[in-house]
Amino acid sequence: MELALSLARKGLGRTSPNPPVGAVIVKDNKIIGQGYHRKAGEPHAEVMAIAEAGISAKGATMYVTMEPCSHIGRTPPCTTAIIEAGIENVIIGCLDPNPKEDGAGRKVLIDAGIKVEVGLMEEECKELIEAYSKFITTGIPFVAIKWAMSLDGRIATETGRSRWISGAQAREFIHQLRNEYDVIAVGIGTILKDDPLLTCRIDGGRNPVRAIFDTRARTPLNSKIVKTSDEVKTIIFHSDRARREDIERLRGKNIETVDISGVEGGIDIAKVIKEVGRMGLTSILVEGGARVIGYIVGNALFDKVYITISPILIGGRKAPAPVINAGIKELTEALRIDKVRYLFKGDDIIISGYRQV
Repeated sequence: MELALSLARKGLGRTSPNPPVGAVIVKDNKIIGQGYHRKAGEPHAEVMAIAEAGISAKGATMYVTMEPCSHIGRTPPCTTAIIEAGIENVIIGCLDPNPKEDGAGRKVLIDAGIKVEVGLMEEECKELIEAYSKFITTGIPFVAIKWAMSLDGRIATETGRSRWISGAQAREFIHQLRNEYDVIAVGIGTILKDDPLLTCRIDGGRNPVRAIFDTRARTPLNSKIVKTSDEVKTIIFHSDRARREDIERLRGKNIETVDISGVEGGIDIAKVIKEVGRMGLTSILVEGGARVIGYIVGNALFDKVYITISPILIGGRKAPAPVINAGIKELTEALRIDKVRYLFKGDDIIISGYRQV
């Protein structure tokens, strides 16, 4: 199952809106077939593993990270392929959270006389499909927020300098996250201040869709994201305060624009998240700035956090903090983070966890 999980992780960010799944077939204590779901519309992990095993799959055991599908989608049901291959045992990491499935895949296999076990490394398998699970049950993407800060809680100097607070190893980890999430999102302030490229820069990585919260459609035509809009899909979410000519100039650069007006002429980020879901995108990594993060935190719109803490002290009364919002009056009102993990990257610590619900 560990091997199946490692295979499945290769599909993160590429299978959306399908889940990443890995499968391994074993017979006589030997691995005879491996596979993972590479991309939506392509063969599923179970089918890939069966194809590699060939006729040897008869009488074998399959380990698969998620319950095999029993319905017809873009591809035929995996349960049919398993039955026809003559596999005798199927060990499943976790059940498919899709309400349309509801344990149907397991039932089909059992009815065919196949021995089925569920729950091996279940927690790890569920974490692997956390974005898919939320999206398939709610239609709303999984939202993660991230920032890098100093030991004294600053994300930049008083003059706005923030490159680089974190070290190279921590930044590489963030690029891996970009490789896994469907969308990377920032506010217009980050575009104007840092002019980021917002791409994934690891070997073999793929670029997420870039989403910009830009109330007045002020994104400069000479910015890096506009200059690369022919290469990487870019969406600017604006409000009705944006001028028509500014919207049109961005559209002329192959940038998609969407009006998501909120209260007082601003952008309703909750609506943006829902709109991203309607586009069939299952996960969003929000990288800033502090006001965007503050709105998301203040309205409990996030599911997960990634916080990089670097061993430096910045100081300064006007040096920005990572979260800007109205704040709370009592500590009992604070949002709590569960399932906290600590990852050491060089001299930096990356803390991750989930919003307690």
